[in-house]
Amino acid sequence: MGYADFYCEIDVIGNGAYGQCMLVQEIATGKKYVAKKIHTLGLSKEEVERSKLESDLLKQLRHPHIVSYKDSYFEGHKVIIIMEYCESGDLAKLIKKHADTMMKFTEPQVLVMLSQLVSALEFVHSRKILHRDIKTSNIFLSADGSLKLGDFGISKVLNSSVDLAYTLVGTPLNMSPELCNHQPYATKSDVWALGCVFYEICALKPPFASLGLLSLVNKITKESPEPLPDCYSENLKELIYSMLIKDADARMSTKELASDPVFADFLFNPMQSIESNIPNFRDSCLNPLELCNPETALPTLNAFEGENADELSVGEEFVESSASDVDDTDIPQDERSNDDENVVIESNSGPNILSPIKKTGKSYKPETQFLETKKNDAHSKFPKAIFRDIYEFIKQQRMLKIYEDIIFSTLIEKYTHYSVKDFLLVDQIIYHEENL
Repeated sequence: MGYADFYCEIDVIGNGAYGQCMLVQEIATGKKYVAKKIHTLGLSKEEVERSKLESDLLKQLRHPHIVSYKDSYFEGHKVIIIMEYCESGDLAKLIKKHADTMMKFTEPQVLVMLSQLVSALEFVHSRKILHRDIKTSNIFLSADGSLKLGDFGISKVLNSSVDLAYTLVGTPLNMSPELCNHQPYATKSDVWALGCVFYEICALKPPFASLGLLSLVNKITKESPEPLPDCYSENLKELIYSMLIKDADARMSTKELASDPVFADFLFNPMQSIESNIPNFRDSCLNPLELCNPETALPTLNAFEGENADELSVGEEFVESSASDVDDTDIPQDERSNDDENVVIESNSGPNILSPIKKTGKSYKPETQFLETKKNDAHSKFPKAIFRDIYEFIKQQRMLKIYEDIIFSTLIEKYTHYSVKDFLLVDQIIYHEENL
């Protein structure tokens, strides 16, 4: 007997590049679950194994603040994972709701959420697993308003607790400096990502954001985020800043976070019942004037109904670069001129794709110079035939809305002599051609 014999599908929760999430109902009990359906046709062997890995990982992770696993099915060209349904949506939607109404979370709220996720992540790391994609849309809200860490599809099981992973996977908005610099990383990269999440909870916006990938890398590796709002205590702000230290060796571990006195009163034994430790915040009502006063505001999580939020479009961009490689000529979109009649660009089809851009007698704009420089760089790096293959492949995959980590992983397997940074150069050319 298979998946359809035990579950009936109710609705589509979300769609991705290689599958979808369905709200399903167990026929025998009437209980609702989420079925994550991953289509394996056209995926590489590594990607299929990654889908199966998620199923195996979830079996190990039994914790009140981790989305629980129920079952899995491998049918034809599909992997179907049955997991807990968190009916109140995800943290991304909750933050957006607060940002739209300009209602900040109270400090007790932040401390409760932080304690829950630190407890979950410490448990994950104790099992020698890296999550590698911690972000607000992968953190879900249960019926009682508590948080649950989910989506372990790109996790890595470590052979020892000090192993370092070299594969670059994750959401760039929350990528750590060591990942941006193509350095090995371990559990401290998850801590950085969690710090980004809690900065966003407090500030109602990400600590690092940019219109361009290279400028985003530059911010992550070289700049400090804006100060957190004054309504939060210095102890809480320093704790979050300590998770965003650029030197991974100096960054706090989950074990150190768990022992920090700032939220010691909120931590609990994860083996105890969740109901006995987590207050029911669901029906609480907040006074907007008291939201930033930790002495008078109630520690409500203010959960709400809703489907899982869509993935952040900028968050799904994938990048590998060194801070030293950031080009200051990467011009934000809103600062670019639209006087395209002043520039003549050779067609990007046919054999002249690598040809330098020719100038007319008119003004020659910086974005055109940037594109010419990148084309010249590509001309010196790639044989013309290989460049064309890579160029056409990336452009086709982008039209299909395939994530960059998947695109670059496929290219690395085929062109072993080149790095992600080389492929990013081609990607930049495509981007600037489309935006001139």
